[in-house]
Amino acid sequence: MKKQENNFDEIDKILFKAFENSPDVPDSTKHTIHNAFKLPRKQKKKNYVYSTLQKVAIFIVTFTILTTSVVFAKDIINFITNLFTNSTKAIDTAVANGYIQNVDMDFIFDNNIGIKTNNLVIDENNLDISFTYYTDIANITNMEIHEYIIRDENNNIIGVELDDYANFNEPNKISSRSMKSGTKIIDSNNKFTESILYSSLELPKLNSLTFEIKSFILTNSNDKQKKYEGNWLYTINIDNNIMKRNTEKYSTSYNEVIKSISAEQSETSLKIELTLNEEINEDVLLKEIDNIKLTNILNEKYPYFYMYNNNDENNNGHLIIEFDISKYFENTNSLNLYIKYNTDKSLNVHLLK
Repeated sequence: MKKQENNFDEIDKILFKAFENSPDVPDSTKHTIHNAFKLPRKQKKKNYVYSTLQKVAIFIVTFTILTTSVVFAKDIINFITNLFTNSTKAIDTAVANGYIQNVDMDFIFDNNIGIKTNNLVIDENNLDISFTYYTDIANITNMEIHEYIIRDENNNIIGVELDDYANFNEPNKISSRSMKSGTKIIDSNNKFTESILYSSLELPKLNSLTFEIKSFILTNSNDKQKKYEGNWLYTINIDNNIMKRNTEKYSTSYNEVIKSISAEQSETSLKIELTLNEEINEDVLLKEIDNIKLTNILNEKYPYFYMYNNNDENNNGHLIIEFDISKYFENTNSLNLYIKYNTDKSLNVHLLK
């Protein structure tokens, strides 16, 4: 395998392009930015977004906020929050508030295909990873990751996709749901970007992630697809500031139907887990969209993107709901949860941070 050096990372290129095309930026400033990009590149720390940008990118953001319109400043935030092509509103909000690890690495090459990880967002419930792929194979219109295994430092399997998945029986596989975005071409030089989002109720705190990529699918200009196998293997250490994150807990109001309840808010979601003294009728629960509602004092309703429900041998209902709410959201210190769990039974719970 060989490595290819990149002159500057994807987030810098996005910001650079935005300023180069903006009529709000003076020519003298554009000239300064061009010269800054010609300077030798120094090693960067893998840290929150403002400490991972090159100095020129920090200068760009600062200059925008101080000297250009508010609208253009918001455009820059939109660039930052679109680093992941499959993210949720909560993930976008976390990224906009600087909760992101920008990965400084070169392309890892095998079989004329290069891959690198650009950015990570990780907390107790979600792991979002953005990649860039490159190939010098001619007439390629699309390329995407196909077979891979992602492990942590304890060899837990965080994510896996294999053609022979039925025979993949490693016992340390974390139960997770994944959503892989469609690839997008970055430029005309056969560079593509793609993101994979993992959500799990048992995601451990990660010190590192090891990526073992086994194959890609490439599509040519005749829409014919071909599988390219290889060995792309690399490890990324997780930033200490992300490792030291803390969830925020809610206290809950009393309800005689509830046997136990907990509510915790992370950077990318709010997870509520409760056990009732009664059975939960899932058909009733899912019949109407408003049979599960979480609102604040302004009566704003928050969507949930995952629900797990089962009833034990004693007909005690156990329910886990994840809401698309970041700890950076406003007006979430006081919330009201409504659940209609049977034909003529419902409960209201007040959550206070």
